[in-house]
Amino acid sequence: REQHDLTEKIILLGVANPWSAKKGIDIFVGLSKVLEPMYKIVLVGLSNEQLKQLPENILGLPSINNQKELVEIYSDADYFLNPSLEETMGLVTIEALACGTPVIVSNSTAVPEFVNEKCGEIVKGNEIKDYYNALISAKKYSLQSCLEQARNYDSVIKNREYIALYNEIIKASKREQT
Repeated sequence: REQHDLTEKIILLGVANPWSAKKGIDIFVGLSKVLEPMYKIVLVGLSNEQLKQLPENILGLPSINNQKELVEIYSDADYFLNPSLEETMGLVTIEALACGTPVIVSNSTAVPEFVNEKCGEIVKGNEIKDYYNALISAKKYSLQSCLEQARNYDSVIKNREYIALYNEIIKASKREQT
């Protein structure tokens, strides 16, 4: 926050690599035109060409491979927005929750499966006005609620669940064959 003079701002974060219209970059650009000055959009994962084309009121950053730095960025954000139109597994959304950052996501992908009323908002449409309305009406979410939701997607736990489900399917299949 201090490095980019954002201490008094409400930070809206987006992370993708690569960014495209399908990932929702146009939603962020549109939001930058209608949001009050107290908001600051920060996008991570932009190409050099995209960085040159961003409106001045969006802070653009290239891809970041340093995990500690990414955790700091996620943790500093007030909200993480995922307006993607094509997500089967919203890893960046879970990363945001794991850093205690509430999320605002599109209902047009699988990402809403990761969100409940204690950690974020699910946008019914995928228009700029839908995200704007979600932002101005969003409630405050606790750090603990976001962390608890992220723990539901711990890879070790999920892998065990998948193995157990697979074993049940195999057993059921064998029973049907006999």
